[in-house]
Amino acid sequence: RASKVVEEYLQENPSILEQVDDCPICLEPIFGEAGAPSFLCCGKKICRSCSDPLYDSSVSSDTCPLCRQELPSEGEQLSIVSPKAAEGKAWAQCKLGVQYDRGWWGLAVDKPKAESLFRSAADQGYSHAKFLLGVIETARANYSEACRWWEAAGSQGHMNALGHLGVNYYMGCGVAKDDM
Repeated sequence: RASKVVEEYLQENPSILEQVDDCPICLEPIFGEAGAPSFLCCGKKICRSCSDPLYDSSVSSDTCPLCRQELPSEGEQLSIVSPKAAEGKAWAQCKLGVQYDRGWWGLAVDKPKAESLFRSAADQGYSHAKFLLGVIETARANYSEACRWWEAAGSQGHMNALGHLGVNYYMGCGVAKDDM
């Protein structure tokens, strides 16, 4: 049922598709950052269809398929992302926020720091940060605020946000119930 809500939303708001980035490899639209890995070396993202083969060990490479720089090791990632986040790069702020939220890259879990980074990225229009702020508000049982964030992310083509929004309409959480 949620997919029908998403389909109707896209039909009613066709300008969303104009705001979606295209994959620089296949030129197909990338719907939402959650399905689009970004490369820490250059910050560019590609669609899942183009990224999945990169993780196949038989074709795996140590260089970025876009900028051709050597891909950073897991230990180098924090030293690359932190300065880019401090420079105000939204993708890096969101990426670093996820690391603080989950305690990855050797960082201690720091939910307030993660939320602050997500808000900074969302203020710049980064749709995945808006989606994640919706997830945070859901954990607080603040469903109307979660739906506000998901609608904002969805208006930029973030498909996970539209899916969450559709479920909330179906269940009547934070928005008027609409199971049609």
